[in-house]
Amino acid sequence: MNLLITSAARKVLLVEAFQDACAKTVGGEVWAGDLDWCAASLHAADRGVILPRADAGDFAPRLKAFCTQNDIKLIVPTRDGELPFLAALRDEFKEAGIVIAVGSSETIEAVQDKRIFVKRCEESDLGVPKTYTDLSEFPDGPVFVKPRWGSAGEGARLVSDPEEAKRLFEEEGGKMVFQELVEAPEFTIDVFCDWDHKPISIVPRERIRVVSGESVVGRTIDHSGLVEEAAKLAQVFSLVGHNTLQAFVRGVDEILFIEVNPRYGGGANLGFRAGAPTPLFLMQLLSGEAVPPRIGEYEKGLVMLRHSTDCFISAEDLEGEMDEI
Repeated sequence: MNLLITSAARKVLLVEAFQDACAKTVGGEVWAGDLDWCAASLHAADRGVILPRADAGDFAPRLKAFCTQNDIKLIVPTRDGELPFLAALRDEFKEAGIVIAVGSSETIEAVQDKRIFVKRCEESDLGVPKTYTDLSEFPDGPVFVKPRWGSAGEGARLVSDPEEAKRLFEEEGGKMVFQELVEAPEFTIDVFCDWDHKPISIVPRERIRVVSGESVVGRTIDHSGLVEEAAKLAQVFSLVGHNTLQAFVRGVDEILFIEVNPRYGGGANLGFRAGAPTPLFLMQLLSGEAVPPRIGEYEKGLVMLRHSTDCFISAEDLEGEMDEI
């Protein structure tokens, strides 16, 4: 039984984690797919493939045919932009014996639309930064502004001038979210859930150093409040598989959720090494094994120092080895 990691880009550590998981469970090959033949993961995986864009009109039939021909039974998405397309294909692909490790279309919409996310959190007594929905609520101070739809912090910024913030609200209010400025430590919580949205593992980690929205220095922490609130959020949003949550902790125990990325994040390897190898859990679930919850069963205080490495391949081999859907 083979699997395909889509938009694999430079996620070599994720490819290797799934290779290890396959070796310990069902065997098979790990394919890595991307639009770019220069993506390092395509050359680290057992097989690499050039994928069409998810928004291409013939994406679904080409992807299904490819998976069927190559005995691929699991698709692991890793890019925010492809999640709505793949979520919409879940039922169709499941009938063909192919599992897409993504939440429902409703779940994806609820976490990717930050207005819906905030509203659902507020209705469920989950903490979020104060969000301004009317000009009368705006403070006489800085406001944090971010796109209603977006990821990796792109377009998010601090607006120090209250009048400028109000002007933006009047002009771009439907496309932006306006929130209080929260000056508090930010944390990531890796949450893995089974097909019934039940959390199997929850690993909170401190974002010590961040570059381009990804944690390059991180540390697992022991924080029962983050674990408990993350478990509650997983149920509220019906999460499945691996999810990357972001939250501030203000003061002693005030937890304010910022967003949920329902996919593997760049720093997920820290959780794997700390004792929550979620690629292995996913393969075990796929093969029908019972995976009991292991909340809190991870190494606290484990530090991750991320670095880059180089992949070398001849131009001749590069041009000759790559399949294309």
